[in-house]
Amino acid sequence: MTIGDSALKPSNIALLVRTHREGGLVQQALRACGISSVSLSEDSVFATEDAEELTTLLQALAASHDAGRVRAALATTLLGRNAADLAQLSDDGPAWEELLTRFGPTETAGSNKGSWQHYRPCSRRSGYPPGCCVGPTASAA
Repeated sequence: MTIGDSALKPSNIALLVRTHREGGLVQQALRACGISSVSLSEDSVFATEDAEELTTLLQALAASHDAGRVRAALATTLLGRNAADLAQLSDDGPAWEELLTRFGPTETAGSNKGSWQHYRPCSRRSGYPPGCCVGPTASAA
C-alpha cells in the first residue's frame, strides 16, 4: 500500500477512541493481529487547560448577566484580556455595558442551535478576525 509515491508507514495511521478502555481494547486487537501500536496520551481531553477555558467561556455565555463569569471568560487565553484591561473596563461603565451585550443572547426565542452557535455571533461582534478567538485588548481598542 502507498500514500502517493511513498509506502504506507505506521506513522501514517492514527486511531481515535472515546475512552482509555476503548484504546486498550483496540491495542489488544491490533496485537492479536501482529500489529504493534502506541498510545500517545492517557490524559483526558476534558482535563486540559483548553477545556477548562472553553468551559469558562461557555458558562459566561450561558449566564451573561453574571459579571464575574464574564470577567473570568475575558481573562482566559481564548479572549486574551489581562488585569489592566479588566480594571479599565470596570472604570468605564458604558464600555463594560457594551461588552456585556456581546455576551448576551443572540438567538431568537425558541432557537435550538446550541452553545457554539451562540459563541460565533459573540466572536463576530467583538471584532475578532474569523477563526481567531483572541482579539485586541481594551487598551489597544
